[in-house]
Amino acid sequence: MLCALSERREARRWAHGAGGRPLARAMTAYQLAATELALAHQRLARGGATPGEFEARRRADRGDGTGASGDLGVTVAAPAQAVIWR
Repeated sequence: MLCALSERREARRWAHGAGGRPLARAMTAYQLAATELALAHQRLARGGATPGEFEARRRADRGDGTGASGDLGVTVAAPAQAVIWR
């Protein structure tokens, strides 16, 4: 769902169909937060950030309303059929 732009788009369409605009916005926020976290991990791994800077960014983005993954007031239900990765 996060690797390819087409999969991201498909996930947003699913969210819109499952819960309308609020859930689609929540999916977009989730995708952005996941991308930012992955980039922060890469930056830490190559020495571009100190562990303290990384932790400060992680706290800001963890969903307390101050980061990209802030609470949008949406309850997300699990899909009807789970995907099993092999």
